[in-house]
Amino acid sequence: MVAGDIDTAATHVRGLAAPDLAYRYAEAQYEQGLRFRSPDALRLAAQICGIHRVQKSTITMEWRFLNLRGSALLTRGERGDGAALDEAIAAFHAALESYTSEAASIDWAGTQTNLGNVLFTRGERGDEAALEEAITAYRLNRRRALASPARVFAGDF
Repeated sequence: MVAGDIDTAATHVRGLAAPDLAYRYAEAQYEQGLRFRSPDALRLAAQICGIHRVQKSTITMEWRFLNLRGSALLTRGERGDGAALDEAIAAFHAALESYTSEAASIDWAGTQTNLGNVLFTRGERGDEAALEEAITAYRLNRRRALASPARVFAGDF
């Protein structure tokens, strides 16, 4: 896939009326990016999620787009794209702001773990502050799990 194809696909996705259709398309691109190690598919998944976040219909849908965007960017970052790690951090922070831990503890915990993972990746590359933030993110998750064990399962981390 070349840059022009990404722009064409992104334009097509803007026209999708239902956010869930756009999400499924983005999710398929993400899976393709993982399976075939395709940076273009990962970039398209992140771009689609960025477009449709603006067109959100529910908080849950916004969270799904932001979390998938962060996951696609994290994967790109793990494969060497340092700028994608910064974008992933921003996406996961935005997802955590849109979906509180009280509203959906398991989903929130998964996103918090994703944030910890991207920060840990930055820490592995020499960013000591990011490593400390990763530890904080993981500890916050554990504290929340212990505070409400009926709503969050420790095995979900």
